[in-house]
Amino acid sequence: MLSSYFRQERATNPNTLTIHAGDAYGATPPLSNFFDEVPGVLASRMMGFDVDTFGNHNFDRGVGHLQQMIDLVNAPEGAQPGKPYKYVAANLVNRDSNLTGASDWHIFDVGGVKVGVVGLLNEEAPSLVFPGNFGTIEVTDSVRAANKARAEMRKAGAQVLVAITHKGVRGFDQSGRPYGELIDFADAVGGFDLIFGDHTNQQYEGVHGRALVSMNISKGLRYSRTVLRWTRDTGAFWIGRWPSSTR
Repeated sequence: MLSSYFRQERATNPNTLTIHAGDAYGATPPLSNFFDEVPGVLASRMMGFDVDTFGNHNFDRGVGHLQQMIDLVNAPEGAQPGKPYKYVAANLVNRDSNLTGASDWHIFDVGGVKVGVVGLLNEEAPSLVFPGNFGTIEVTDSVRAANKARAEMRKAGAQVLVAITHKGVRGFDQSGRPYGELIDFADAVGGFDLIFGDHTNQQYEGVHGRALVSMNISKGLRYSRTVLRWTRDTGAFWIGRWPSSTR
């Protein structure tokens, strides 16, 4: 069903990025879980995702299994259904000695605009899986990693900066203000235009500093369509967001 919605969105605007924010597999229904999560990855390829980051559930079966999933994601068109997409995760020490096929960030050319995307894993992720599942990977401070990646992407020519984080909103206080790791991150990080969250099954949208911050409820019940309009002569842009229900 989501694939049909995404095709409609891309037909309306071909200059589109389709983004995950972690946990595309792990703790999944039997259809994916009983088959080593291969159906979940193939579904993501067939839905045309462009980029994903890691969430804690991606490590549920350890780095060996995660490497198999990354290899499946990176398989060329024709070798597997759908198309390959990118994994980005900047706040992982020893990532490349445990996993191949992931990078800190990636710059996409979207209709002539260079969009830099960095991925961040939630810091508490190692405590949410069995000991040893991260191999020798250490999860570091996401704000520091994001700011470093922001400078690198800008130097590499990125005009729009996007952070995809496996961090969420935990709830809302009596005044309706959100709280949680995603909000803490958005308030602490600098220079990003879009920040996407995940992990806590909350619906949220808001502006923090200069960044539009957005996250959706889980299990594919909703997705977000974020529209960015870029003015080539001035470099100014406008961002709007419309949540789209798949129910």
